[in-house]
Amino acid sequence: MSVNDNHNANSYYLSGEKHYFEKQYDKAIKALTKAIALDSRLYHAYDRRGSAYKSLEQYDFALADYNRALEINPTFDNALRNRGHVFRHLNMFYSAIADFEASKRYCKSKQEHERLDLFIDGVRKKLEENN
Repeated sequence: MSVNDNHNANSYYLSGEKHYFEKQYDKAIKALTKAIALDSRLYHAYDRRGSAYKSLEQYDFALADYNRALEINPTFDNALRNRGHVFRHLNMFYSAIADFEASKRYCKSKQEHERLDLFIDGVRKKLEENN
């Protein structure tokens, strides 16, 4: 990959981020796909594109992107947490808890640990309701 490709990949990534936060998920997916085409190791782009797919309730695509981000960086706490949310939406509660627990091991913020504990408690309550 040339320096130019790396620069363009980052530009597309930033564009995708902007579209994502503006809730323009289709535009975000297009920009992030271009970033990934230029730099297939850009794990943040897979994570953000997965989040755009998750927002569109396209959970299969979201899972594929989170899985790819984690193949590149197995300790990426955002992808673990985000994949946990998809598992929760799919009623795959044990997988959700496992991902939230794994995310806790890698995130550094006390506030994020507390949020993850709330997610875990919520999923456990769902499990109890279903049993």
